[in-house]
Amino acid sequence: MEPELSFRRELDLVPKPEEAGTLKISVKVLGSGILIGPTPDFVLSYKDFRLSNDHDLPRLNDWLCSAGLARQYVSFAASKLTELIFDSISLDSSQTSAMLVYMTCKKDHTSPSSSSD
Repeated sequence: MEPELSFRRELDLVPKPEEAGTLKISVKVLGSGILIGPTPDFVLSYKDFRLSNDHDLPRLNDWLCSAGLARQYVSFAASKLTELIFDSISLDSSQTSAMLVYMTCKKDHTSPSSSSD
């Protein structure tokens, strides 16, 4: 069964000085309604994200794979996440805001049941 992905973002236009220009990605993977964890947060600067040639966030991809997602879904999630981040960064030309992106992945852990009636 294909995992269900959802994304939500918050843009803080007046962040604490140490958070200005940062991007925090908070990830949750749920299997049969149970949180698979621990779930790390990934933090980087807008500048590092924009200048990076590797927008698929290798640490995040590795973590999602270790949480049991197939590579094809990890690639899809990374693509959607990158698109959301670039769209959000482009809204803030001053680069002084702070962004928090929530990514939730619900996956079904149930296996076909073998009935013995």
